[in-house]
Amino acid sequence: MDTQSQKLKRAWITRRRNGNDIPWNKGLTAKTDKRVAKNVELSTATIRKQYANGRKNDIQHTSKALKKQTETKRKRGTIITPVKKGGTHNWGGKISEAMKGERNPSWAGGLSPSQYPREFNVRLKERIKQRDNYTCQRCGISGIECLKKVGRKLVINHIDFNKNNCKENNLNTLCSRCNIQINQDREYWTKFFNEKIKQIYA
Repeated sequence: MDTQSQKLKRAWITRRRNGNDIPWNKGLTAKTDKRVAKNVELSTATIRKQYANGRKNDIQHTSKALKKQTETKRKRGTIITPVKKGGTHNWGGKISEAMKGERNPSWAGGLSPSQYPREFNVRLKERIKQRDNYTCQRCGISGIECLKKVGRKLVINHIDFNKNNCKENNLNTLCSRCNIQINQDREYWTKFFNEKIKQIYA
C-alpha cells in the first residue's frame, strides 16, 4: 500500500506531465482560504510546542562561535552582508566563486568530463530503444512504467563504458536506476550485456 508521501509524489509527477505544476496554494492567504489558515494554525502550534519543550535551547550560538563562523565565511567569500534599500547583492556570485576549482568537492584535478561524440544522437538512441522494444535490458521495466514509477525516461547505455564506442552492438536500453547500479560492477555487466547482444545479432 502506498504511503501518503508516495501518493503525493505520484500526483505531482502526473500534474507536471500534464503541464499543471502550479502549487495548489499559489496566491492564497490564511484570510482568503480555510486550508491555508488551517496549515498556518498547525505550524504555529508545532512551533509553540517545540519552544515549550525547550527546543530553542538545543543549539547555542556563543559570540565566540559566531565570530569564528563569520571569519571562515569571509575567507571563503560566502559572507552575506546586509543590502541597503534599493541596492543590489551578489550572493550567488560569491558562493560560486568560493566553490571554484580545488575548493569544490567534485574537483578532479582540472580534468573536464569527456563529451559524447556526434554520432551518439537522438536518432541513434531511438533506434536502440526500438530494437530493445522500449524495455530496460536489466530489470525489464517498460518505458511507460519507468515514467510512472521513476519519473524519468529510458536511457541508452554503453556496454563497454566507452563513450566513444557508439556501435549499435555496444549500446542497450536501461532505466535510470539500472544505469546507476551497473556502475558498481562494470566487468560483470559488460559480460552480461554482451551475451544478450550476441543473442540479438545472432
